[in-house]
Amino acid sequence: MSRMLAETRSAIISMAPQSGGTIRLHEAGETLDVVVGETERATLEIMHQAERAQAAAARLHAGTSTDAAADLSEVNEAATAIVMACIFQDITGQRIRKVMTALREMEDRVASLVALLGIESGDLVTAAPAETPLMNGPSSAAEGGLQQGAVDDLFG
Repeated sequence: MSRMLAETRSAIISMAPQSGGTIRLHEAGETLDVVVGETERATLEIMHQAERAQAAAARLHAGTSTDAAADLSEVNEAATAIVMACIFQDITGQRIRKVMTALREMEDRVASLVALLGIESGDLVTAAPAETPLMNGPSSAAEGGLQQGAVDDLFG
């Protein structure tokens, strides 16, 4: 019994947050919140700049531009701003990978602790999570979610 308690204690200590390159589990939610915020800001910027470029291109195409060079410059500036807004994707991917690594590490450690304690899968009690609307985010088409066309129709 003493040996088993010592092994359990060691396993729990090994589950404590580690310093270094991996993200701590308690930081995972905060990191994902930042990713969501950056994604929202970039999406709004991309949409704004695309509308700006479309307006300038429409003036050029319709022949109503009073300054073709300025309109061409606006299209170019908008395209550059779109590229800059998209650059965050790589950084966002890195942050999400860190969170996934932390979650996988925690899952592995919990599985090790369960094995160490000799808990069988039939002994595990899983509580059904409370259903909260939109808790899991939007569903994909494969999950029966809305297609983009249906969303576009909804917003006119």
